[in-house]
Amino acid sequence: MNPIAQKYGASALAGVNLIPTEIAERKKMRTVVTMSVIAVVIAIAAVALAFAVAFIARLAVEADRDNAAADEAAAVAARDGKAQVYYDVRSREQEEFTLAQIGFGEIDYAQLTASIQDTADDESAFDSIHVIGPDADGIVDSSDDGSAYGAGIGSLTFIARADSVDAANALLVRLENVPGVANVRGVTEAVGSDGAETYWSVEGTAVLTDLLLTNRLIPAEGISGVAGVLAPIVEPSAEPSATPAPSPTATEEG
Repeated sequence: MNPIAQKYGASALAGVNLIPTEIAERKKMRTVVTMSVIAVVIAIAAVALAFAVAFIARLAVEADRDNAAADEAAAVAARDGKAQVYYDVRSREQEEFTLAQIGFGEIDYAQLTASIQDTADDESAFDSIHVIGPDADGIVDSSDDGSAYGAGIGSLTFIARADSVDAANALLVRLENVPGVANVRGVTEAVGSDGAETYWSVEGTAVLTDLLLTNRLIPAEGISGVAGVLAPIVEPSAEPSATPAPSPTATEEG
């Protein structure tokens, strides 16, 4: 017996549990059930909170998606609103290129081909030269590379041969310097042979510029870029009068 129990006169016998065992077990069971219910409620609350957070996040993502879709629709509408301007400009350019096609028919082809052939030397020569103009709509066939090199008012294709790669490159450089010819490039280069000799073959193309046009029918304020430099209109000067000057009088002589 401890001192405190002795002080207050506690019984020296062992304590007796007066609560029946069934009641004690039932009390423990109620405690376990209560704690289980509390745990289940907490779990349900956590799941509900997580669901609410996920739902709010989904709503935010959907709102961002809808805003992005609305912005895209507005941008597409703005772009489509300018489509008519593009078609108007394209129609105007086609009209000007159609006039340019008429001017294309006025080109001195003999002089053009002679200038091209003059670029060949003792180490190079042309097998074929083809000059291609615009079609009926004024559209130039640029062989799918017009976006990179430009279409001009026409195109030039050629097949040339040279004694070496350096001679072929020199030929392309000289061809680039011909007035009215630009963007000369070799499309296919390979070793060729005609049975008698072996040579370096070059298949190339170039762009014909508006320097070749007479600009006779192209409007001065064109938007296609083929107007060129028009000759200024010079008004003729007044011719001198044919009336003879009066002869001096006697008073003036005296």
